[in-house]
Amino acid sequence: MGDLSENFSKSEFICKCGCGKSYVDLRLVSRLQLIRDIAELSININSGCRCAKHNKVTGGTPNSAHIKGLAVDWCFKDHDDTLLEKICTKLLQNWSGGFHFYPARTLTDGTHQSAFCHSDLKERRRW
Repeated sequence: MGDLSENFSKSEFICKCGCGKSYVDLRLVSRLQLIRDIAELSININSGCRCAKHNKVTGGTPNSAHIKGLAVDWCFKDHDDTLLEKICTKLLQNWSGGFHFYPARTLTDGTHQSAFCHSDLKERRRW
């Protein structure tokens, strides 16, 4: 049980660098809750709110919606990337803000990054 919605808690959206910055727009939480309810799958928040320093380290744009608590990178817990890609492809048609599916990849340091979706509440755009 979450403190922001039925399944999401404020602690899931805190900046991952440990600085304690924590803010998420409740409209974003509501949308994530709707996705979770329809898919009937748990969602993992990979990145929610970010401080400016952590945003730069992660390669975020200087005006990133993550800094303002308006964006989230997420995936389904314990499910393959094919299902995530299928659901994200369907959501692309209906999401009013920014939305993008990032496939799994190997980073320059050799580590593996799992597939995830970026969703935000800024203007409608796809990339």
